[in-house]
Amino acid sequence: MKKNSIMKVGMILSISCMLFITGCTSNTNKSNEGTPNTQIDTTEEKKTGEDTANTENKILSDVPDKDKKAEVLGEKEIVAPVANKEIPIYTFNDISLEIEPAIALVPEETELTPELVVDMVVDSFADRSVTVGIHEIAIEKDTVIVSFLSDQAPLVNVGSSLETTILDAIAQSIIENFPQYPKVIYRVEGKNYESGHYKFEINEVYLDGNTSK
Repeated sequence: MKKNSIMKVGMILSISCMLFITGCTSNTNKSNEGTPNTQIDTTEEKKTGEDTANTENKILSDVPDKDKKAEVLGEKEIVAPVANKEIPIYTFNDISLEIEPAIALVPEETELTPELVVDMVVDSFADRSVTVGIHEIAIEKDTVIVSFLSDQAPLVNVGSSLETTILDAIAQSIIENFPQYPKVIYRVEGKNYESGHYKFEINEVYLDGNTSK
């Protein structure tokens, strides 16, 4: 009977050891099962970080490329020089105050009109510090009528020589560029031209290209 008791105790110890070993193995497996999850999470975080860094680097690298492309496009957008045509006009010599020929440049597609030619003559005088006041310019049949302002040259602030030069320069510039308008009449603000040196009738022709002055 004593022998049977010893055997029972031995069996109980054996079963306890087996249960203990089984429990340890189960815990070990559970621990091992958690490990891969941690590694996967870490890998995914690393991959996400790398993707973010790559995206930022791409954005940063794209900016200079766009700027460079814009610079290249800007270099290609070079405007070609505008073709000009020469217009013969008359101005004056600022030493002798006598009339002299000159060339004015305008874009090739510009429509040439008596107003434009007169403006170019007036500008050439302004370059020599003489302000000519134009009231209006009209065309009647074959005649160009130029009306001056009463408070500016050639009516005031100029001597007889420069007044004559202004009148000659405008008239000859018109006639040379517009053979269809061979006559030029001068007025002052719509009335007959009268200064300290000249007096013309309201419709008196100052210069007729068909005849000599």
